[in-house]
Amino acid sequence: MTGTYTSSRDRQIGDMVTVGDLGKWHRRDGRTIYRDFDSVAAFARRAERSGYRSSSSDRWAGGSLSDAVSMATGDGWEGSLETIEAARLAGSATGHDLETIHDVAGSSIDMVRFIEGEPECMLDSFLTAPKNPVVSMIVPVCYSSATNTETVLNRGAVIAAVIEWARANGTVVEVYAMDARTFGTKRNGVNRFVYTVFCGDSRGVYDPRVVAYSVAHPTMLRRLGFACAGGETKGFQSALHIGSQGTGPYDVTPEDLPRQAAGPSVTLAAARNGETVTVEGLLDAVRQAAETGEAIRYGRSWS
Repeated sequence: MTGTYTSSRDRQIGDMVTVGDLGKWHRRDGRTIYRDFDSVAAFARRAERSGYRSSSSDRWAGGSLSDAVSMATGDGWEGSLETIEAARLAGSATGHDLETIHDVAGSSIDMVRFIEGEPECMLDSFLTAPKNPVVSMIVPVCYSSATNTETVLNRGAVIAAVIEWARANGTVVEVYAMDARTFGTKRNGVNRFVYTVFCGDSRGVYDPRVVAYSVAHPTMLRRLGFACAGGETKGFQSALHIGSQGTGPYDVTPEDLPRQAAGPSVTLAAARNGETVTVEGLLDAVRQAAETGEAIRYGRSWS
């Protein structure tokens, strides 16, 4: 299911203000405060320095905090490679956006035109340049504890595969992981917070294992996200009810992007059991955003 958003995107990295006893955050008019990270490694370093250590088991969390920091700052999620390759192969029939040009010279011949004596009977195919070559992909990484790990892993593998396909047809995909939760109680006019993590893009060299880690591995939320929240101010903890780590809905919108990410976007719904994200479907959404300049949503209806 797809749809569109209209977004003001009026937040900018660097404009941080003190929000009562919640601490310093990015804030615009409204109920949401933001903390933005320019890399997955930066998010991991803040979590490591927070001093917060969860009592939850490594089995439930997907690993230890040390494991999470190692994957976020190093080689990413090695275990995702096989699934990434499977997702890439599953989308191999999708192909590229090609435009066929007739001319007097080319790499192949149009036999109908040749027989009819048309001078421009030769063919060449070129990748079609998108109208909007930079698309933001927004992935909520907070989800219900009942969500199967396989569901989340599939999303991460598909996203990493789609970046490769987008690179091939000239579209730059910028990936943002967002941890969005609501407070147990409203404080200073705020009842929602979002950690926004820039995971990388397809402009140059990037590691698909790090992208897959940031949008799919359970420790991104259950170790890094929880540790970051656990390291916030006492006022924040009081509003959050830290034992529950916040509540849903966990969906995000393009309005949660910083201003410098203004432009077309594709926003995934929060992970839910039974939801299948495919390379073909997600790439079609990226193409639609690049062509129309709109903010597209991909997945089930929002909460």
